[in-house]
Amino acid sequence: MKRLSLALALSAGIAINASAETRIVDYPFISYANTNILDVARVELTDTATLVKFDVRFRPKYWIQVGNDVVLKADGKKYALRSAKDITPGEKFWMPESGKASFTIIFDPLPLTTEKFDFSEGDEDNDWQLADISLTKDSSLPRQLPTGLPDGILKDFTDGPLPMPSLTIGETTVNVHYLGDRPEFASKLSFIIDEAIFGEKGADMKFDDSGIATVKFTQYGPASVQIIDRDYYIPYANFHIIPGETIDCYIDGTISGFKAMQRRGTGGIPREMFVMHNGSLSNYDRMLSQSFNTYTDWFEKGDKKLYRLDHDSYMKVLRSGYLTSIDSIQNANIPEMEKEILNVNLRNLIMEAVARHKERMKYQYLISTERWDEEFSYDSIPATLTEDDFREVTTWFDVSNPHLLLAGSDNGLSMADWNAYGAKGDLSKSLYRLTQLQEKANNAILTKEDVDGMRSLSNPFFAQVADSLYAEMNLKIAALDASVKPEQVPDVSVDEIFDAIVAPHKGKVVVVDLWNTWCGPCRRAIKENEPLKERELADDDIVWIYIADESSDHFQYLEMIPKIKGVHYKLNREQIEKIRERFKVDGIPYYILIDREGNAKGRPDLRDHSTYVKEIKGLL
Repeated sequence: MKRLSLALALSAGIAINASAETRIVDYPFISYANTNILDVARVELTDTATLVKFDVRFRPKYWIQVGNDVVLKADGKKYALRSAKDITPGEKFWMPESGKASFTIIFDPLPLTTEKFDFSEGDEDNDWQLADISLTKDSSLPRQLPTGLPDGILKDFTDGPLPMPSLTIGETTVNVHYLGDRPEFASKLSFIIDEAIFGEKGADMKFDDSGIATVKFTQYGPASVQIIDRDYYIPYANFHIIPGETIDCYIDGTISGFKAMQRRGTGGIPREMFVMHNGSLSNYDRMLSQSFNTYTDWFEKGDKKLYRLDHDSYMKVLRSGYLTSIDSIQNANIPEMEKEILNVNLRNLIMEAVARHKERMKYQYLISTERWDEEFSYDSIPATLTEDDFREVTTWFDVSNPHLLLAGSDNGLSMADWNAYGAKGDLSKSLYRLTQLQEKANNAILTKEDVDGMRSLSNPFFAQVADSLYAEMNLKIAALDASVKPEQVPDVSVDEIFDAIVAPHKGKVVVVDLWNTWCGPCRRAIKENEPLKERELADDDIVWIYIADESSDHFQYLEMIPKIKGVHYKLNREQIEKIRERFKVDGIPYYILIDREGNAKGRPDLRDHSTYVKEIKGLL
């Protein structure tokens, strides 16, 4: 999206008395923030005004905007905006090629004796907030542990064997302790579980008055937890858990402030701050927090231009890179546990590089060229891998090693049925089949026969998980409102599907929104746009059509669509791909605008909220 919500209508400029008493603080310490894009470069206090200079780092050629309710707060008082320099009031500020910019905002004068203050854009969810901006604390000082952290939480790492992933089902409890005196910054945090079996899922996390949130969930096999501000990707914790255990996790609220200050070159956040917990895998997490090696730069960096290689050259690079990295890891002066996990991560990378080589090459191309908005065709990748390449990888290392599951949903075991290519056992087959059953359950089409087919596998865990999927699906089906359903998809060829969907509405302005339940930006855009249908865009001549596909969870989809005014369709993979090809869809949300004459045009620019309203009204 090409905007961040910060809008600022400014009054006329103010003259600053150069002879007045002045206090200047460069790069003050910021304790709390809900953004990592805005940093305070300088605060200048005089007896006539307070000047705050901001450094901005954001995506080149995208824009920010600042709004008219921005204030400073200190000691229970508010200090209003007066004027600004190097940013135009109420207009988009486009970021330059460098992705770096600065501007100054002038406020009513803070007292010269002020020790700390807040910068606040307003009370809306997306308004920028910087809090406890200290005019006395040295931001270059070493990081300190938060107050309230129990003794022994940050023990020294002890070397030993790599823990074996637990293939069990259990009810897991995580007590999250927010350490900090600004609890309002905890309200937007998300609790994300990444299971090796099923991938990512969220869980509700609400903090009580004492700053503790208790999160309980059913855990299927090995998993990790991330606690994060997803809007600005500010991580607070990242740790691993075993099914059925109860642990206490501690997060430092001032991590957000350090994230805002991260580009100053004064040092980052010590990584052990993300693993402050007392769970069974705390020692393993401490090792990970101290590991800064990857041995995968030969593949990860786009400067190698692997996307240009033909089949033979690509496989040669994979084999050479793997053998060289294995040798380097073995000879490295690092703990044995770290060597083991580096080997595991390297092998997962190789498996992904084969099983998903087209996707990896696309990503590497985008990193190398930085052409993020450019249409990319998989046909442009010379290398096409075959079953023989999968079989070859099974001869390089044991692709059935359960330790591969420590990578969570990024594990290579579930990306293909490696047992079909000669891998021993049936672990990979079990995982691969379970992911297929999960997709069926999400679409309410999982059958008892599908579940019973898992009972022949060597590990009963997978049949137990399948039973749970089936039971949970049936409970959800029983709870459904039978009256809620999408429109019947027209019975036409895939080439005609889009035209058949919009044809009944010719003569009206049609707004087609391509979205999915799992798409965070889609959900945010819908939440932002929905009120417009009763205000600026309240018109019977506008038709709202929402098109999702089978990747959307069936139950979440049926729960959401009654709250979204419009006509709803859910298409299969082939149908949605044809629409994406026709309109060169570069991601979702994606908008297609159709005028009264039936002319349809893809409009990714409507992701800009102000453009959205203007362009739709212009067709009425």
